[in-house]
Amino acid sequence: MDNGTLQNEIRRRVQASSGLSPEERILAGIRQSELAIRVVKDGLRDQYPDADEATIASLLLERIRLMKRIQNGRIAKR
Repeated sequence: MDNGTLQNEIRRRVQASSGLSPEERILAGIRQSELAIRVVKDGLRDQYPDADEATIASLLLERIRLMKRIQNGRIAKR
């Protein structure tokens, strides 16, 4: 799946979650996270076509850490 298709799938899943029970929303959230990770990994593979899986995993971890820093306000806003 290309990134555009994956992003459309994410949007579809978010819209579909509006009528779910709390338990179903938790499961949907987990699935959504898995899909988002897949999108990021696919993007990293596009950006670094010669990278092996260990490098992709390391880059993914860096992106997750950066995202957490941004969410916690520890990165200066421009």
